[in-house]
Amino acid sequence: MPIRILYVEDNKMNFLLVRKILSQYPSVEVLHAEDGDAAVLVAQGQRPDLVLMDLHLPGLDGFQVADRIRTCEGLAEVPILALTASVMQSDHDAARRAGFDGYIEKPLDVKLLCGEIERALGRKLG
Repeated sequence: MPIRILYVEDNKMNFLLVRKILSQYPSVEVLHAEDGDAAVLVAQGQRPDLVLMDLHLPGLDGFQVADRIRTCEGLAEVPILALTASVMQSDHDAARRAGFDGYIEKPLDVKLLCGEIERALGRKLG
C-alpha cells in the first residue's frame, strides 16, 4: 500500500522539487493542492497518511487549513508538517501551538525532509 503524502503548496516549482525528492521512494505517492480549499477536498477524498503544509497560501493560510483538515472525519490523527520559508522562532512557536507535528524550513535539506517524514509516520519511506 503506498504512502500518500499531500503537499499543500502554491508554488509549482516547490511542489515539483518535493515530488522529485520523494519519487526516489516507489512506495510514496505525492498528492498536491495549491490552496486551502483544495487541500481540504483532497484530504477528505484521498485520505493522506501525512500532510506537508506551506504556511503562506492564497486565501486560507496553512494554520487555518491544518485546523480544517484536523476537524474532518478520520483525519484528526494525520501528521501535519509545516514546510515553509518562515524561519523566525516565533513561526516555529506558532506552528507548535497550532498542533503541527513538525517544522521543516526552506530551502530544503533533503535528509531532514525525509527524516522528518519518517519520524512523523513512524516508519521508513523505502
